[in-house]
Amino acid sequence: MSPTSARAVSFAALLGLCALAVRALWVAPLGPPNVVLITVDTLRADALSPYGGHAAGTPATERLAREGLLFENAFCPMPQTRPSHFSILTSKYPRDHGVLNNVTRLETEALTLPEALKAHGYRTAGFVSVKLLDSSSGAAQGLDEFWAPQDGAASTADQTVPRAILFLEREGASASPFFLWLHLFDPHMPYAPPDGFRRLSAEGAPELEAEFSWPRLREMARKRSGELPPEVLAQGKRLYQGEVSFQDFWVGKLLEQLDQRGLTDRTLVVLTADHGECFDHGVFFDHTDCLYEGALRVPLIFRFPGRVAPATRDARLVENIDIAPSILDLLGLRQPGFGGHSLFGQVRRQAVYFERPLYHEEAARNRPQRAEEIRVVAGELVRSVRPELDWLGVRTEAWKFTTLGAQEELYRIDQDPEERHDLGATFPHVAEGLRRDLLGWGSRHPFRLGPQSRINEDLQETLRSLGYVR
Repeated sequence: MSPTSARAVSFAALLGLCALAVRALWVAPLGPPNVVLITVDTLRADALSPYGGHAAGTPATERLAREGLLFENAFCPMPQTRPSHFSILTSKYPRDHGVLNNVTRLETEALTLPEALKAHGYRTAGFVSVKLLDSSSGAAQGLDEFWAPQDGAASTADQTVPRAILFLEREGASASPFFLWLHLFDPHMPYAPPDGFRRLSAEGAPELEAEFSWPRLREMARKRSGELPPEVLAQGKRLYQGEVSFQDFWVGKLLEQLDQRGLTDRTLVVLTADHGECFDHGVFFDHTDCLYEGALRVPLIFRFPGRVAPATRDARLVENIDIAPSILDLLGLRQPGFGGHSLFGQVRRQAVYFERPLYHEEAARNRPQRAEEIRVVAGELVRSVRPELDWLGVRTEAWKFTTLGAQEELYRIDQDPEERHDLGATFPHVAEGLRRDLLGWGSRHPFRLGPQSRINEDLQETLRSLGYVR
């Protein structure tokens, strides 16, 4: 290696260690940067290889982590599709933007990231994989071009990603920048990865090989007096991981298109998820009824060549409401009215906050019924569903506290990441401090129930009586 090359390598290594490099490496821009936001439904952080998941199953995510900045402790505020996605797009908690479940529409008065970018000359497009996020949900606000499946509930990655690639073919050579939102739904139930991505074992339940779905699980539970054996849980995890690998494969196809069209160096790519999935604590193959790490902790990676240091990791607590301000900050733009903080600034969160969606009437009836039909999974009792109660929590770097009516849980999360040892009785002063913090957060962010909000009437009355809604 020549002295000049050696100096270049040493300088690159120094930048990788520099704290400022973790924030952003600013260089002269090649032109207005493009933005690609990828949101994957129901994607656990620990299902991805950069987060300790399957070693060879997610090479596209591994590439993004190698070329960008990975946040190790990113969390969603509400583990459900619409509320969490609209928190990403508006930089507000669900309590503030008013979408508290999957049946409420985002109000047109809300300011979204696409609208903010469009005001700065961006061409905007969105391709989503579930009808739940179609234009009637408000997800199309600020998007010049938008596609969502109309026939059936969802499309698979091989159906959605090619549409985004066509957009790149048509718009990538333009002098004006673009914002592209790609949403993938594959890891969501039912788990049915295509051939080549299926991981089954000989002891798996044969009747679940074609499709791991709630109707099939209910049928199996009825035949077994409400119990599902450990083999079912193991097979569900394998099929879920197959879905994760499948979506990652198609994310890789999109990244390849950016490479081939010479767009990589002037495109900010952000990969995240709306929420994860639970396979423990009495919550199985689900996320809405789960405030444990499996459902709340999500991947978050920023790749921006020349502006964000490659192969860096950040252990700070971050929330998905921080994504939009961070994108604007990296672009050198400002947008008042967003509630989060730029992750490339100096703000450091002391805590993150989260809660279960507020049930609408149909879900309030169906969730408890499903828990009655499937009572035990792999020898563990399924957690009872209490739709009439608000369930919320707070997490610091060391502790995690949740409250559901009179039931409270406290975990030393830095020492017990699997949340196995409830320490509420051992450290009541810690629980009391976090309880006050949570109440303070709730008072600063009262529920905003818009005219289209539909939640369980019993819960709504309880929230009103406590002064939690306006």
